[in-house]
Amino acid sequence: MSGFLGTVYVLLGVVGYAIISLLLNRIFTSDQGESSCHVMTFYGTGIAIAFFLYEIIFIVWQIKLSVIAQGKGDPARFTKILKIVAAASISLSLIFAIIGANTYTLCKNDKISKVCFVTTNEYTWNNVSRFILSCNENGTLEYTVRMKDGEAIEIFNTVNTCSDEFLEEHKSLSGYAAYLTNEFRNSGFIIEEQIIGEEYMEKFFKEKTDVWENLQIIIGK
Repeated sequence: MSGFLGTVYVLLGVVGYAIISLLLNRIFTSDQGESSCHVMTFYGTGIAIAFFLYEIIFIVWQIKLSVIAQGKGDPARFTKILKIVAAASISLSLIFAIIGANTYTLCKNDKISKVCFVTTNEYTWNNVSRFILSCNENGTLEYTVRMKDGEAIEIFNTVNTCSDEFLEEHKSLSGYAAYLTNEFRNSGFIIEEQIIGEEYMEKFFKEKTDVWENLQIIIGK
């Protein structure tokens, strides 16, 4: 029973971390007041770290219960250790939530920037080498922008927060991807195009009018 409860507590902790990280990102980026979308690049890693930290609490708790059940050691001492481990793990997870909330790809109409509290890399269209639109047999759609320095930025299948101005202008991330495609083609720079799994796109998205229209623009039809 204790194992089940511990697992529930760990999962609730991870869900809490995920929600807090996303809310912090919204708070930290809400005052920018421009057409932009923040793609969180540390989100998945942060969740994995939070899971590991909360698992440590669970393991120490299980050790404490085992010690009490066997009548070995000092239960008060293990209770103290458990409190210290829990406080340290929760504090670290909050630190990582703050880091994750401030680590993202900033997508704008004229550039794409990598941000970790401050801008670390800024890319305009002369830095782009290729864009790739792909869809697999499971209907997973991806739009990836590859830069000349090797950086790959994924637009779809990401946790993101978009400004109201961005959503009003582009409606969705597929709309932004279509916008980027037109920008790349009209930029005057040599930017390669790669379309993979067009048959799957038709199978899964043809009935979704808004997405399909944007895919047709990207495909070039």
